[in-house]
Amino acid sequence: MTQIPFSCGRRLHFLCSFIVLAAISIVAIGCSTKHREWTEDVLLDNGTTIVVKRSVTFNETTPVSGGTYVAEETEAVIEFTGALEKLPPWSQPLMALAMYQDNSTNEWVIVGSTTSCDVWRRRGKPKPSYWEFRFRNGVWREEHLSTASIGRKSNLLFENRHLELRHVTTDDKKRLQSDPQIGRKYREIWGDPEMYTCGDGDTNK
Repeated sequence: MTQIPFSCGRRLHFLCSFIVLAAISIVAIGCSTKHREWTEDVLLDNGTTIVVKRSVTFNETTPVSGGTYVAEETEAVIEFTGALEKLPPWSQPLMALAMYQDNSTNEWVIVGSTTSCDVWRRRGKPKPSYWEFRFRNGVWREEHLSTASIGRKSNLLFENRHLELRHVTTDDKKRLQSDPQIGRKYREIWGDPEMYTCGDGDTNK
């Protein structure tokens, strides 16, 4: 029996490795890490506006045609200024959607979500797919989504992937987040536990 020379075997191994890497690059291209920083006006329930400092770092993947764009936050930070400057920063690898002060408890609340199914699964697959944080006893504590949050319109900028502004006004947010194709669960805190999330739930919701 004729044996394949070792050098030929190495060439075959290299060829196989190249094919595997090429296949991976076809499945998911355009993987990159992005970072954004800006200040933002936030309109509160009582009609006043506060200014916060924000930053977000995320990994984005753009598959070949027909695939779905995915952006996964690895860090998102909200820092407070003015009358709220004594609040410690909120920091989570999530997409911040809404901030308000609960009238019944006087606690500051931030609600976040994600566009990543991996994040949703890692963090317990909540339905509806939100995480609520309340400033209580000097720290931001994660809580179950409260009735006080359900139905609220998002008052934080979440369409920040291609942001070029250094300061974002409430009018800027309306413009940047006016696309009707943006999912309802990002435009408001949608409390339906049957909302379709990562292959789970009612496909009509």
